[in-house]
Amino acid sequence: MKTFSIVLVLAVISSFNLKAQSYEIIVYGATASGVMASVAASQQGCKVLLVEPGKHIGGMVTGGLSHTDYGDRTVIGGLTYQFYQKVADYYKTHVFYWRGPEPHVGEKILKDWLQASKVDVLFGKRVSKVWKENGRIIKLTFTDNTEITGLVFIDAGYEGDLMARAGVSYTNGREGIKDYKESWAGRQPVTFTSHQIDARISPYNNNKEKKLILLI
Repeated sequence: MKTFSIVLVLAVISSFNLKAQSYEIIVYGATASGVMASVAASQQGCKVLLVEPGKHIGGMVTGGLSHTDYGDRTVIGGLTYQFYQKVADYYKTHVFYWRGPEPHVGEKILKDWLQASKVDVLFGKRVSKVWKENGRIIKLTFTDNTEITGLVFIDAGYEGDLMARAGVSYTNGREGIKDYKESWAGRQPVTFTSHQIDARISPYNNNKEKKLILLI
């Protein structure tokens, strides 16, 4: 009887902790930006949770596009420079010898960095509902019905799912020039002097009405 009581109490405590997890900073999306935001916040003494809907860390940086673009190296500093330094240390060479690591190496570097920074990480959690109070996000509900509360939420995903579910306005495709008076907005003619590729595929699914293909 006593054993049953102990097990029951532990089960209740475990269930309560699962639904009552709270963090100061919650970052949604374990892209390279999400990792950097998590590490930076943790270094400032915040309790941080990084949530990734998928199974991997690093986004494009560890997903095959790790050969990163950069111009003037002298302006690269902070955590970005530290990442390049970690890459150089792994390959036993000087900084910037490699513009990026192999995918599995990059992911290991970022995972080790998160662990050393004491950032909690959750995989396979996709946001289904965002709770707000007085215009501020206070809680997330995931597709498996688990909930996480926090003080500050950062959407570091490529799709902006968290912000969309929070009611932030968004648009599919590129805005026109008139929307924000941006001369390079909208569709531009393909040239070989403006860092563009001569593409022969139309981005429209209806040329008459000029409707863009979804996600273009």
